[in-house]
Amino acid sequence: MTSSKGIPRGGDTGYQGTAMQTPHKKPKGKDLTSEQKAANRAFSSQRVKVEHGIGALKRFGIPSQRWRNPRNTRTVIIKNVIGLANWAYDERPPSNG
Repeated sequence: MTSSKGIPRGGDTGYQGTAMQTPHKKPKGKDLTSEQKAANRAFSSQRVKVEHGIGALKRFGIPSQRWRNPRNTRTVIIKNVIGLANWAYDERPPSNG
């Protein structure tokens, strides 16, 4: 499924059965193939930025508070918060573990 701007939409396994792109689910009693595992890994590497952006919005309290700024600034502010969160994630030092 693509948005009105032609951007493909992806979701986690909660969206399976819809038109959204979702990761492969392990069949009962079987394992995923190596190709399916690689596809899931690639999918999750794209999805992690979305999840970190959502987490940043929640840390800043944006979804839980009343919007008190002009309506036309909401998208710009949300994009900036998510961009800062992604920048901080990309710039963090590597873990030692």
